[in-house]
Amino acid sequence: MARVPTEYATNTVACKLWGLVNDENPIEFILGLAMFDELSNIYQGWRCWVYSQTEFFAASELLQNRDVFIIVPQLNIRDVGHVDFAIFAPQISIQEPLVVIECDGHDFHERTADQASEDRRRDRVLLRLDIPALHFTGTDIVRGTSAVAWEIAEFAEHKLRAKQARQAEEHERSAEYTELMYRRCGVL
Repeated sequence: MARVPTEYATNTVACKLWGLVNDENPIEFILGLAMFDELSNIYQGWRCWVYSQTEFFAASELLQNRDVFIIVPQLNIRDVGHVDFAIFAPQISIQEPLVVIECDGHDFHERTADQASEDRRRDRVLLRLDIPALHFTGTDIVRGTSAVAWEIAEFAEHKLRAKQARQAEEHERSAEYTELMYRRCGVL
């Protein structure tokens, strides 16, 4: 059975998000709340928390062994700048988000050739860093907030499962190598 966030948790997140997202863009606030709800329910036994970038990096070592999704609004990524949202699974990585989300409103994005060029450069840097980026227009978010949030949560869950499988394979290879070395040295 899915764990539904309490009204208190949702209200606390709403207040926190309102202070962290771009206050000139209510679309980010709407999407942030919807992502919180979906991420709280998508992965059995996992919770979802919202942190500012400073709070997240200050608490990241304490979070490493927790089954939790962390939403970080306005995360600053080197050579990219601020992204609207980053979703982390600290159990997997505290340095690399599972995904970043950009809310591309028509008033700001693509209004000039220079801005469009900068947006594509940022996407290329994220691609080089192996960080997937999902872009949604304000219209997408307003017309289908739940569907967009579900798509993001489903994508984050897929990335989480893939990274967990990769980590398990690496751990298994490491254990096999260690056993082989012990056998070669006559320890086993």
